[in-house]
Amino acid sequence: MVLGGIGSAIVVFFETAGVAPSGSSSAPMERSSRGRPVGSETVVKMIYYVYLLRSQRDGKYYIGHSENIKRRLAEHNSGRVKATRYRRPFVVVGYEAHQSRDDARWRETEVKRSAHKRYTFIENCNKSRRGSVVEQGTHKP
Repeated sequence: MVLGGIGSAIVVFFETAGVAPSGSSSAPMERSSRGRPVGSETVVKMIYYVYLLRSQRDGKYYIGHSENIKRRLAEHNSGRVKATRYRRPFVVVGYEAHQSRDDARWRETEVKRSAHKRYTFIENCNKSRRGSVVEQGTHKP
């Protein structure tokens, strides 16, 4: 699975092909100025990321989650995040993509809580230098 870019959203349009809106039996579907059927539902599915940052000042790591890594990195580097304010600047080392915010939060907590999982997460991010995609979250409430 290949995702757009960091912080992108997947937009899916659902329509019933060739079916006229209710109330008109044989008329062609009415289309908007963008060519989409009028009355069709638009579902926006966000991708959430668990990311790994490395401080260029002290070489230490920071793990967090966000739906937009570029914006979040800018917040860290501008000093708007209290936890990382005095360790600026940061670079993105790697990230994992998750289907839901709950899955990303769960994974972040799991990585921060377990030394072994944290070590594995950091090693995987350092090896790949690219994000790894998680097809479906594995958190169990």
